[in-house]
Amino acid sequence: MRNKSSLLFLTLSLLILVPNADAEASQIQFSKSEKVLVVAPHPDDEALGLGGVLQQARSAGADIRVLYLTNGELNEMASIFYRKRPLVLRSDFIKNGLIRKNEAVDAMAFLGLGTEDLVFFGYPDGGMLNIWLKTWGSSKPFRSLFTRINQVPYADCFSAGNYYRGDEIIRDLEKLLLAFQPTRVFVTAPFDLNPDHQAAYLYLEVALMNLDAQLVPAPKVHLYVIHAHQWPQPRKFSPARSLRSPPKVDRAEGVHWTRVPMTVEESKKKAETIMKYKSQIAYKKNFLLSFARTNEIVADYPHERITPQALPPQGSDAPFGAPAQNREVLYRIYGRDLWIQIPLSSRLDEMGVLSAYVFGYRKGFLFSDMPKFSFKLFGNKIFTYNGSRSYYDPALVYRFEKDRILIRIPLRLLKNPDHLFVSMRNAKEEKGLDFGAWKLLEIAKAS
Repeated sequence: MRNKSSLLFLTLSLLILVPNADAEASQIQFSKSEKVLVVAPHPDDEALGLGGVLQQARSAGADIRVLYLTNGELNEMASIFYRKRPLVLRSDFIKNGLIRKNEAVDAMAFLGLGTEDLVFFGYPDGGMLNIWLKTWGSSKPFRSLFTRINQVPYADCFSAGNYYRGDEIIRDLEKLLLAFQPTRVFVTAPFDLNPDHQAAYLYLEVALMNLDAQLVPAPKVHLYVIHAHQWPQPRKFSPARSLRSPPKVDRAEGVHWTRVPMTVEESKKKAETIMKYKSQIAYKKNFLLSFARTNEIVADYPHERITPQALPPQGSDAPFGAPAQNREVLYRIYGRDLWIQIPLSSRLDEMGVLSAYVFGYRKGFLFSDMPKFSFKLFGNKIFTYNGSRSYYDPALVYRFEKDRILIRIPLRLLKNPDHLFVSMRNAKEEKGLDFGAWKLLEIAKAS
């Protein structure tokens, strides 16, 4: 029996200590001089993705802030299982948001963080990406379909009373970044399946670029993931297993994963922290506890650079040559035009809608004033919008081919940006990372 017990202990130890094949050993070492900002779209995201990171930063004596963009008030299932009632009235949603906020305070207190280390913005749960897509400047504030509210309703939140507009979110982020001056920022990835999680990355990147000269040195940005296709596996409490990177984005170009090992005690404390979110545990305990493993993973996803090129020999009508075989979305700049090639495995119809987004960013210009193009394709028909308004310019060129769509956008229509936020979404069939995720493209200066 002693030999069998020893063998079992050795096996479990190996499970805990052997690193993932798909992620490198930890390169994140915290120090007392560091300032760590964690951006959580909803209360519990910080515990799920970074419960171990927070413990290690805290143990090193780093200064920590956790920012919650929303209070998570729209979680209908949590209310039914936890409060035993559906969310019907506006007051029900607000009470739900206050419950989740209090759970966050208790969870972070368990990790040694005080209320002074937590910042709650209180923007709309489930509405962050919708605001990003359409609600900027003088446009009418976003109004939640569920709460019918168009401004932050929580009196004790950082953003109390602010209207649901992208400008307000960026402004609040800038205030926090300037006041705290973080050396590291952890934020949900632009390829996370949850729209609020994608939006968190997008707002943060705009704020960081706006403050480029005022944050010296620039903070190191790390990404973490909560929602991905068929991940994590298995979806149950498996403390002896390692957490691997999501298979859909594991080998995506430009995404570099870093493994953050946790001790047995750190993993146990992370699980106990997750359990503090009682309203969420009430209906999805297995999924939440599946994040308490022997490690955590974070990713680096640097901006993709595009260098403008002269027109290809065959002319501007053939910027990509033959259709690509790798089925990726391609972006090229020839002369003063942005060309996009979107691969299609089948013809679109009314049941298959493809949406393409191209937002320009230019240093020194208000982001709210920059063009934000969206292209909605139904079969062989295309509808163009700038924000929420229909848009037409004869200089925009669309070409439908058997297995691809080509779009040409003169850069002047995008106000000659130095960065582009881009995304493609296909409602008909499942695609890879390029469909649904956002990318930040940096336009290099032409030589």
